[in-house]
This record gives sequence, C-alpha cells and structure tokens, in this order.
Amino acid sequence: MKAFTASVLAAIVALKVNALGIPTGDTVSQIQPPPGTRGTLPRTPCLAVITAQNNQSVIIDDCTAETELRAFRVTNGGSTTGAGPAGPIVLFNTLCLEPAGPIASGTKVQINACDATKPSQNWQWNSNGTVNIAGSNQCLDLTDGNLSNGIQMQIFACSLGNKNQIWSANTLQNPIREVAALNNGLTCIGANSSANGSPVFSISCLDNNTRKVWSVPQLGHGNHGAFKLAFGDFDGSAPIKCLDVTNGVSAPGTKLQLWDCVTNSANQDFFPTLSNTIQWEGSNVTAPGLCISGASTTGQQLQLQRCSLTDGNQLWSENVPPPTTI
Repeated sequence: MKAFTASVLAAIVALKVNALGIPTGDTVSQIQPPPGTRGTLPRTPCLAVITAQNNQSVIIDDCTAETELRAFRVTNGGSTTGAGPAGPIVLFNTLCLEPAGPIASGTKVQINACDATKPSQNWQWNSNGTVNIAGSNQCLDLTDGNLSNGIQMQIFACSLGNKNQIWSANTLQNPIREVAALNNGLTCIGANSSANGSPVFSISCLDNNTRKVWSVPQLGHGNHGAFKLAFGDFDGSAPIKCLDVTNGVSAPGTKLQLWDCVTNSANQDFFPTLSNTIQWEGSNVTAPGLCISGASTTGQQLQLQRCSLTDGNQLWSENVPPPTTI
C-alpha cells in the first residue's frame, strides 16, 4: 500500500469546496455529490445499497430510496480544517464501507461485516470533502463521474480538483413521494400556492402544473411527522410549506391547508399507517382517531374524517415520483 505522502495530503487539504456538509462527531448522514455536480430533485443522487448483507455494492441511487439504505454513520466525524480522524463508515450498525479488493485505483467499494483489524475500513473525511482510506492516497470516487442509478463506487488515487472525489454529508431526509389514492393511483395530494392557508386538495397525478411531490415520514416503524411540500425550482427546494390542520380543530370535516412548517407542531404531525391511512397525530379524540380523507374526488379540498379502513376516501399510497416531475 502506497504511503499517503505529505505533499498529496497538503494538496487535498488545500482544495476548497463551497457548500459541503462535513460530518461532526458520530453522525448519521446521507452522502451525496456536492451541489453543482449532481442532478435535480427528486432525482438527486445519494450513496446507497440495495440490501443489508455482506459484499453488497455501494452504488448511486435516488435520494428517494428508503432511509435505512442510505443512512451512513461516520463514526469519528470529519474535519473543517484539514484531515479528518480515521474511523469506519457504518451502515445498518454492523456493516462497514470498504474496497472489495486491494487498496488500489479502480477497486470497487462495498459494505461488509465491520472488522476493527481491517485497515481498509478506516476512512478519513477531510475538510475539502474528500474521503480517503487512512494511511493511503486512495479516495472514495464516483466511477467515471457517472451519476446514473446503479453505478458502483470505487477507490481511486486522490487527485487535486477531481470532482468525482468530493462528497457532502447532508442531513438524512425523508423519502420524496407522490401521495396517491390507493384504489386508483390516479388521484394525488397537491396544492397550487405556497401562501399560508392555501387549500390542499386531490388532483390528477398527471397534472404537472400543481405541486404534488412531498417529503413524507418514512412508512413503517411507527414513524410520524410533517408532510412537506416544496415550491422552489426543484422538488425539495425552498420555499417549503407543511400540511396543516386548519386552526388545529379536532373534529370531522376540518379542512387541510398549507402553512409555514413549525417544528413539533401538533397541527402538522401525521402518521402514515401500514393500513394505508394517514392519521393526524395531533387529534385528541378517542379511537379510531381522525384521518385524511378525499382520495376519490379530484378537486376536493382534503379534510379530516374518523378513521375507517373500509373507506376508500382515506386509503393512500406513497409512490416514487416519475423522472419528469418537478
């Protein structure tokens, strides 16, 4: 293994890259190419794997992938002033990032059982966004600069200014989804305006003039939280508004609207259940609670109704948006 020379390290540390996320301490992040080198949301690329098992390829995939497939734990964090401390990068708590062969240019990257005795599982996250195997001049590299889904990462000789070797550790985001009627898949939840109080209603999923791609709480494991809708140039970009229960009225028939997102707001706390309903967690009514209703009729403002698993108006599915959606 070639020594990581002082001159190479100095050159890498000297490279300055704007808008990079540097992991601090023991941090769970989604790892992405930096702004300016990646595609537009909702087709923003993240590092991910397909499944949790040994020898799985580390690939590029949409950031719409389930969070557990792209939640990398950088155990020792990085540095904002130079070379970061060495340590493993972990997925699923027991699988670590490593080259699938020798520590040499062109070796593909995978996850494998964590082993503290393997030097190839020790990585440094540097202040310029490069991530190298500690003690080597081999950096995590976007193979051929190809951002297509399924492209496996590699290690390659660290090179000053090589954009394929610059990474950003960003806040782990919920999946981006269209929320469609379960019974027909043709009616989606959307809105036309980002103004506070704007109605949220059922629209055609083929309507490209209405905002309908949401950041949603990931289905399963009891996850709940805000449904966020972006009104920027691309899905996921500001301004962002949240699905909101008008005036927090806990009663059947209460209309749903958009409002400024407020952390831990009871009015904006929704639970996508495994039974395909979306229940308002802020409700103080007794079981069966209040669920989002309005899946069947295009143009209808959504409202709360008492939860019912037999009411098709309350049954929804979360779908990955098509590539043309903006």
